[in-house]
Amino acid sequence: MENNNFYSLYLKELEAILPYTDKEEEILLNKRKAGDMSAVKRLIEGNLSKVLCLVKAYEGQGISVEDLVQEGNMALTIAISEFQDGDFGLFLEKQITMALAKAIETQKLMNNTEEEILAKINVLQRISTMMAEELGREATLTELAEKMKMPEEEIRRIMKLTVDAITVDAGS
Repeated sequence: MENNNFYSLYLKELEAILPYTDKEEEILLNKRKAGDMSAVKRLIEGNLSKVLCLVKAYEGQGISVEDLVQEGNMALTIAISEFQDGDFGLFLEKQITMALAKAIETQKLMNNTEEEILAKINVLQRISTMMAEELGREATLTELAEKMKMPEEEIRRIMKLTVDAITVDAGS
């Protein structure tokens, strides 16, 4: 809820920023080349609404709108500092779009990795329980690795993740 209030406030403040004209953009770009930081600030402010427009295409893809806006704004700032020549608007759009797509891809990879790790933990726990019942004792690392057809180091890593997760849960 608090995050949503922050976003609403951000949108309200953005309404107060006047867009700049093509002529002003040309002047600002020349001042930026000369190292005028106030020109950089105005270029950023003048393009924040562009970030919002680009973010709309990426909504609902696993990252909150607020985080997408943050990613887009960082990309905007970097793009303004890296721009050399050519079509400024097209350059910004390309850089912001690439950053947004990369952020979503990174989030998807993280989600997939989490799911894979959880699946491995669940399988290890099931097999460990099953082997304990069969053997009448806890299975050794070597026995678990053989049963799961995985290297011992991988089994050890999964066990560590399980212990770490339990420790985190116990601490909360």
